[in-house]
Amino acid sequence: MTLVKSRVRIRKQGKPLPNLRVTRRFMGAYRSTVAGYQALVEGEIHDFVRRYRSNPPLALHGFDRLAHIRSGAVYELEVNRSDRLLAIWQDGALVLVDLGSHEITARYSTANFRTDSLQHVAAPDWFWPDSNSAALFADRLDESFTNYETETSPEWIYWLSSDQQQALRAIINDWGDLPRSHVAVHFIVGGPGTGKTSVLINLLKEFVELRHTVGVAVSDRLAQYLKACLRTTAIDDRRGYTAVSESEIVLIDDPPTYDRLYWPVRNLSPRSKTKMLVMAFDPCQLEDSLSDTNFDSLVKKNRITVHQLTQCYRQKKNVGRAAQSAFNAIARSSAFFRSDKIEKFRQDHQALTRFSNQVTFVNPGGYSKSYLPRATITDLRIELDRVSARYPRWTHWPGILAVVDSDAKMPTPWINLVRAAGADVVDRTDIDQIKGVEYQHAFLFFGPDLQKRIKEVVNGQGKNGYFETRLLRIPLSRAKDSVVVFGLAPE
Repeated sequence: MTLVKSRVRIRKQGKPLPNLRVTRRFMGAYRSTVAGYQALVEGEIHDFVRRYRSNPPLALHGFDRLAHIRSGAVYELEVNRSDRLLAIWQDGALVLVDLGSHEITARYSTANFRTDSLQHVAAPDWFWPDSNSAALFADRLDESFTNYETETSPEWIYWLSSDQQQALRAIINDWGDLPRSHVAVHFIVGGPGTGKTSVLINLLKEFVELRHTVGVAVSDRLAQYLKACLRTTAIDDRRGYTAVSESEIVLIDDPPTYDRLYWPVRNLSPRSKTKMLVMAFDPCQLEDSLSDTNFDSLVKKNRITVHQLTQCYRQKKNVGRAAQSAFNAIARSSAFFRSDKIEKFRQDHQALTRFSNQVTFVNPGGYSKSYLPRATITDLRIELDRVSARYPRWTHWPGILAVVDSDAKMPTPWINLVRAAGADVVDRTDIDQIKGVEYQHAFLFFGPDLQKRIKEVVNGQGKNGYFETRLLRIPLSRAKDSVVVFGLAPE
């Protein structure tokens, strides 16, 4: 993953010690890795900084040193079991010099050490644990378009990859083997674009064809999208029958909160008419935050089968990676300001956050562009012309999602251009309604107050502000071919 300099910079907070420096070699190795691996590297650096601030004399205690470098000043920091980060301790500064597999420890030479001791620059802000200036909205401008499977047709909603087909078959087979006196609960869990809703819709199709009574819970906007794709209103006949006394099988897409995730499971029993409950969701898109402990307890107590989806094909690779950069930056943030609370929050949510944010992208191409902090109407025209000229246009559903910031006044000529392009215009306060819905392109319009809030992402903001910012992952994950962020400046 190419690291692009952020358009959003955050001032470092708290103590500025120790000094952090980087070499060109280290940054080259860091930039060549994927976002999930970068998070591991940053986490190791953050841990060292916290250790130093807590007890400087013992900060380097326990780290191995390269024996063949006579000065003994080159230390090994462990990224994972097989990879190492090499660093020089020099005059109160940690200089990050190389990154890679364990072989770099033998490859690193005295000549490298001499050069690195002299040639280094200040580390990026996001290497500090009390800074969140990662590349929230990065430019990735690959304009090539390769048609992937059925992505330009309405039947795209039914297409499944091999791991999604495996989850589908496992659930259907479990139903066939289920004793009449038992109940079964399945969670389909994955990050954005991993096909959770598509698995659910395929389950609905299969179970209806088997003549079972099925109730399905989807949002109004998702129901509209499904009717447009399937060219039928049959989905309406299945909505609303989600009480455990009404349907044999209940399918629930993206419950908005932990309570809405928990109560159907709690109400299920061998006496219920409902014998199978299937819920599809992204843990990081719940309005409240689901901790690792609560999730594990819910799964264990109710013997829930979890199907984890890790492959994203519903977003082009560059779009997914741009969104993932923002997800990782938000994931490294917290609802708190105090360092002890920040660390506890991170530890309480790290497993689900890591799983939800670390997906692989198989659909090539894609485009992302940021016009922050201030865009012009010319920028908007250029982007509208781009999507019109370079991409096959959907005919069954609006190709463009436009998310507008209700706290900022969007100029009338701008909104007229967006509406004339046939965009689906959604207010930022209603973004939870577009979970599971797909678009070819997403245009996000951020006013100055929202940009400021994102810049503060999110330490010290408080829980309400944190969760509001955290839900920005929803519109970022709805775009398949391109995502563009526009800054709205005060008039």
